[in-house]
Amino acid sequence: MNELKNVSSIRPKREVKFGISLFEVMFVIVVTVIAAVLRGLVYPLFEYPFVILTFLNATYLVMKPKENPTLNHLQMFKLVIRRYLFKEYVGYKTIDVREFREE
Repeated sequence: MNELKNVSSIRPKREVKFGISLFEVMFVIVVTVIAAVLRGLVYPLFEYPFVILTFLNATYLVMKPKENPTLNHLQMFKLVIRRYLFKEYVGYKTIDVREFREE
């Protein structure tokens, strides 16, 4: 039964195009719609650039980085937030050889 423990990793992912899943496309659309609704809060000259740049930022967040192709930028961002804001990541003290004295 242990071989079935990690079944979700072998399931194929539904990709729309260019390796982007349906959830990621919906994420980009929802973020862009929210930006279009909130564009009235921005200076009138910058309303359309705000929506366009928000769309580009959301698209960047769903792309996979070269360093870690298994996770996208949004998942990496959530990982950083979880580690640093919720104190799940505690920095380790390096070992300094000067602290140890031979007696």
